[in-house]
Amino acid sequence: MEISILLFLLLIFYLGIKTSHSDIKEFKIKNKDLIHVGLLGVLLHIVVFVLNYLGIAFSNIDYKYLLINIILTCVLAIGLWQVKIWSSADSKLFMLYSLLVPVEIYRLGTIQYFGSFTILTHAFVLIILVMLFQMLKNGTVKKYLNGINEGISKENFSLNILGILFIIHWFIRFVLKYIDPSYIVIISVFTFLFLGTYLKELFDKYKYLLIILVCVRLVIDSSLYSVSFLIQYVGILVVYCLILLFQHLPSRVFSNKITLDKLRVGMILRAPIVMIDSKYVQLTPIKAKNMLKGKDVSRLKVLVNKESRGINASELKLILKNYDKRIEIEDHTCFAPYLFAGVLITILCEGSLFYWVLRFVSGS
Repeated sequence: MEISILLFLLLIFYLGIKTSHSDIKEFKIKNKDLIHVGLLGVLLHIVVFVLNYLGIAFSNIDYKYLLINIILTCVLAIGLWQVKIWSSADSKLFMLYSLLVPVEIYRLGTIQYFGSFTILTHAFVLIILVMLFQMLKNGTVKKYLNGINEGISKENFSLNILGILFIIHWFIRFVLKYIDPSYIVIISVFTFLFLGTYLKELFDKYKYLLIILVCVRLVIDSSLYSVSFLIQYVGILVVYCLILLFQHLPSRVFSNKITLDKLRVGMILRAPIVMIDSKYVQLTPIKAKNMLKGKDVSRLKVLVNKESRGINASELKLILKNYDKRIEIEDHTCFAPYLFAGVLITILCEGSLFYWVLRFVSGS
């Protein structure tokens, strides 16, 4: 094993153990830990690059792969933070792993130039398994099914949204027509997550514009009538569906109602607290369906919003002063240990665990 890879692995182990410990014990990932390891990682990359430039055979890092992988990881990490699947600290940790994990590791079953996606896949599969175990252990099957219903609702799969995804796919496919189709699926979904709110407002206001764009594509885009398009569009819907489930399931499976005297700084609200009909209500999805009919959602007065970082001291005071009912909170999802486990699995399997299992079973 090259000494540079060994040094990067040592940094990964240190970072993984340090952040997992603080995330589990204190419910947070410390910025100073990320900064210290990040600076060491950048310094090590500079040393390796300079030594290679001088002709000293220290390591052979594919910097094109590394750069593209880091850029795509940043987009994905920020996207997951924007849709409130995880916190900004989790985003930064995932970005840092993309810098530290040697690109030579990504050999089996990974997306070209996006090996970090394999790390995330392993981490999220582990989270799903833990969720299923918790669900069976605590008898929360009904909560689990309610969470699925909330995620895969008519509102989230309206004709407008399906049309917007259809048009986004067209645009992304045109811009990125010479790259791996896997990117088209992922980038299309995250383009929707970044711009979806604005596009929905635009096409709600100008409905005929969306219809015209869909019709134009149906007429001029001959690639629509192919298996490739069908696979890509179904892939977009599947990824979009998984993201919706991750937005709703944890809050269902890992949520509890507590009295206000037990509420503490750092706890994550299951839903925002808003004023409806002159009183504050914790607006869970079920309450939203029943209480928001005929109301302008944009004009609602928000007391405290749901944030993945949890409530701070000033928000806690606001709740105690203005709210007098039991409150629903989410159990903290510690992403750091799952990401660390995802990195370890990726390193041990030299890529995708699922691809490794297939190769093992087939004997190749």
